[in-house]
Amino acid sequence: MDNDPSTRSKTQEMKSAVLVNSRIFKLVEIIEKKIKAGHADKDLEEMKQLREQCGSEDPLVSVTSCHGLVYLVKSFICPLANTVTALVASLFSVKSVTGVTDALTELLVVELRSQLTTESPYSCPYNTKTPLHPLVAVLRRRPHAWPHVLNQLSSLCTHPDNQVASHSLELVRPVLVYVLMEANDLPDSCRLQAFRIVTAHFSDTDFLVEALASCLCWGEGRLLEAVQLVTALGEAAVAGKHGLHVSLSCLALGALVPRLLQSAVSPQPTLQLLARLAATAANTHSTLLALLADSIPSCPAPHLHHLLAFFVDLLGRGQCSLDCTWMCVSALMPWLASNPSHLHQALHTATLIVSHASAATSNASTTATLIGNSAVAAVVSADPRLTQAIHLARLSEVLRGDSSATLKWLKSLPLVTMDQIHQYVSALLISRSETEVKLAALEALTRSQAPMATTHNLTLMLYQLARERQPVVQLALLQALPSTAVEKNNVLGVVSTLEALRQSGSNQLSLLAVELYRQLWLSQERCYPQLIGVLHQNYERDQDPWLTHLLQVCEPG
Repeated sequence: MDNDPSTRSKTQEMKSAVLVNSRIFKLVEIIEKKIKAGHADKDLEEMKQLREQCGSEDPLVSVTSCHGLVYLVKSFICPLANTVTALVASLFSVKSVTGVTDALTELLVVELRSQLTTESPYSCPYNTKTPLHPLVAVLRRRPHAWPHVLNQLSSLCTHPDNQVASHSLELVRPVLVYVLMEANDLPDSCRLQAFRIVTAHFSDTDFLVEALASCLCWGEGRLLEAVQLVTALGEAAVAGKHGLHVSLSCLALGALVPRLLQSAVSPQPTLQLLARLAATAANTHSTLLALLADSIPSCPAPHLHHLLAFFVDLLGRGQCSLDCTWMCVSALMPWLASNPSHLHQALHTATLIVSHASAATSNASTTATLIGNSAVAAVVSADPRLTQAIHLARLSEVLRGDSSATLKWLKSLPLVTMDQIHQYVSALLISRSETEVKLAALEALTRSQAPMATTHNLTLMLYQLARERQPVVQLALLQALPSTAVEKNNVLGVVSTLEALRQSGSNQLSLLAVELYRQLWLSQERCYPQLIGVLHQNYERDQDPWLTHLLQVCEPG
């Protein structure tokens, strides 16, 4: 048995640890005696040797030596502050940081217990700047040591002493703030692991909300990392059946989808989790529609079906406001108008959305519960799109049953905000039955300076013309058509509509078409030949005095 190599190896390791501990603590005992005898620790050769051993490349020697320093602090031989300072300073030179990291963590606990004996609430004396948290110092000076640091954070969160565990957030908050919320050179995997510590141990604290909000502020270079972190929270929230966290992660993940699409990154896995979250968080549905509707026209073609399939799933749950539902229909217009044959599956899904909107009658009203929650407010305020979406969703619920309030709101719109609410105003035009609301929405759209207005308005107006039954709204739509010709790609669509109007067989409609051709010319000077041609044709046919006068004015002398 004694000749077994594995047994001999284990015995040697055990002896080695015992011998190392015995050797180092002989130094510690000498230091203890000399300091008690009145010597200053900085003058002791044994103290210099002990600190050198703390930086040994042998982890066993390093850990044992650092433990000796902690023992001296606990025995009131060495001052805590000086020892922490010395250990932090040694980070530039130590070969192994394991022992130093362990010792700094133990000294944090010593400091915590010391403060708690005063019966005053514990407040961590460190932060990410000055005075610098010892474990943040480790991450700054030795970034590769992050696994050791996160391991120490976990040990504090699960400390056997309940007094320590219950104050662990205060102890580790500066470290988590540095890892998750401040610029640093740490790898993505470090932040992901740190976020998992937050979700595992601090899910019922404000810090989780703070960390989640910070993810939404990250730049495009860390977009996929942010998606990973919010995904981790979402999955943990679903598994733990934590309703508020499901709603928070649902909103945060939804805010990241438009950014994924802008970067042409497939949103499919994110949308699948978002659908699972939304199945529980019904109060987020209208906000998600308002948030993602703007992404439909700019969605890369390969990803369109995934996005629209998500909308179908969401609408099928029946918890969306009617106006937000019609925002999706409005946003679909450019795709439906272009009708690309290779996207037949996505276009079929688009028609399901239109059918659902046409058949919907109930106006869900659930967003108020979100707006009244402080945690939701903290996350929503971190992303401007999310802030806009939740207020549009609530607006859609409140204004749906009040046409006078809707009318007043439409007439008060400043032009500068139209790019933010273009789809919502479009939804009012194509979904409301009140004539005054439709006319006010149309007026707002025609004076809109939103980038999408010129390309989107024509498709929207033609869609509404095909289904409109109120003559006054029909006339207003026709009169608004020439304004869309500011975008030269719209000219052909406008001319085709005006030609159909002119050749309808009705003298009144024919004269209206001539007037609209004149307006078209004012929007696009290159349409002048079409105007002259129409004037001649109608003049020869109708001999109308107004046409005679107009022809004289328009024809070159």
